[in-house]
Amino acid sequence: MSLSEYTLARKKGKADEETLAVLNNSIFNDLPKVYVGILEIPLDLVVGTITSSRATSFTESWMPTLDEDTEFAAKWSRLYDAQIEEGIREPIQVYEYMHAFYVKEGNKRVSVLKYLQAPSIMAEITRIMPVHNDSQEMQVYEEFLRFQKVTNLYTPCFTIPGSYQLLADMLGQDLETKWPQDLVQTFQGAFYRFELVTKDITQNQPSFNISDAFLIYLSIFTFDSLLDKNRMILRHRIERILKEFHRSESNVSLEYKAKAKSQSILSLLNFRKQYYSER
Repeated sequence: MSLSEYTLARKKGKADEETLAVLNNSIFNDLPKVYVGILEIPLDLVVGTITSSRATSFTESWMPTLDEDTEFAAKWSRLYDAQIEEGIREPIQVYEYMHAFYVKEGNKRVSVLKYLQAPSIMAEITRIMPVHNDSQEMQVYEEFLRFQKVTNLYTPCFTIPGSYQLLADMLGQDLETKWPQDLVQTFQGAFYRFELVTKDITQNQPSFNISDAFLIYLSIFTFDSLLDKNRMILRHRIERILKEFHRSESNVSLEYKAKAKSQSILSLLNFRKQYYSER
C-alpha cells in the first residue's frame, strides 16, 4: 500500500492556506435540480464538496490533510494503488452549479486523481439550476447550457457572452442540433492539446482564461492547425498570441456584433490577423 504517496500528497497540500470549498446550503436546498447523466468532466472544474465535514479533510487543491495513521489515509492509499494498477472506473457523484462541480460521493477519488494530475474523471451529474439574472456571467452560463446539450462537453469555459455561438459558427455548427460525434471527439482532443501547451507556457496562472485564448487562436489560425502541426509550432504560435495579450491586457476585449441572424463577427482589439502568418 502506497502510504508514502499519501505522505507526499499531504506535504504538497501544506502550501495551501484554505480547506476545500463547500457548496452553500441555501443553493443546495432551495434551487431546483436536473439530472444530467454520467459524463467525463474536467478535474479542473471540480472545485469543492457538498459536505462541510469532509471539507477539513482536504486542502483547497484537494490534497489530504489528515495524519498518516488514520483510516482515511489507508483508504486514500488503497485508491491510489487501484488507480496505478487498473484505473478508477466507478463514477463519482457530483452536483454542478454555474459550471463548477461539488462532490457528493468520491472525494478521495478526486484527491488521488488531482495528486496524479489526471485531466478528467467520470461523474454522475445532477445540475442545480440557478436563479436567472441579467449578469454577464448568467448570459455566458445560459449559452453554455445550450452548448453542453448539443456536445456533452464541459469545456471550453468562456467568460464573454456570444463565445459559444461564435465557436459553433467557426466549426459550421449551431447550438440547437447535436454535433457529430466524430467532430466532438476531434474538438475535445484539439482543445486539450491547446490547453496543455498553454498551461505549460503560463504556468497555469489562475487569472488567465485558456478558453478565451483558444477562441482568439481560432480567429487567427485554422482549427486544423491544432491537429496537423507539431507541438513546437503550436507553442510558438500561442506564445506570440499571449505575448500580445499580456502587453495590452487592459485594452484587449472581445466584441461581438450581429452581422446576420446566423453569423457573428469576432473583433479582437490589438489582435490583427494580418500580423500573423501560418509559420
